[in-house]
Amino acid sequence: MRYKGLEIARFFMMDQDNLDNPQEMLDNPSYYQTRNDPHLYMSAHSVRDMIKVVELVSFRLGGVVNRIRWYVELVPLTGQLVEVLNYNDIDD
Repeated sequence: MRYKGLEIARFFMMDQDNLDNPQEMLDNPSYYQTRNDPHLYMSAHSVRDMIKVVELVSFRLGGVVNRIRWYVELVPLTGQLVEVLNYNDIDD
């Protein structure tokens, strides 16, 4: 799976109410990394649907819009996280 044409190594998600620095998610991947590596086992449209469902559930539980932020570590940029600003840029 790719984001903006670059291969995704890992997916991360963070609640924007958390005051952690997003880049520090790499120091504790077991807490922030999405379980079961969805980018390896799901199609891009399924991952986009998953992101939308998480956003809708978060909003229904009283969160603000875009409360959950998604980040990816891209193969050519190992060690650096990139925020997924438009989940439609995720493709197979």
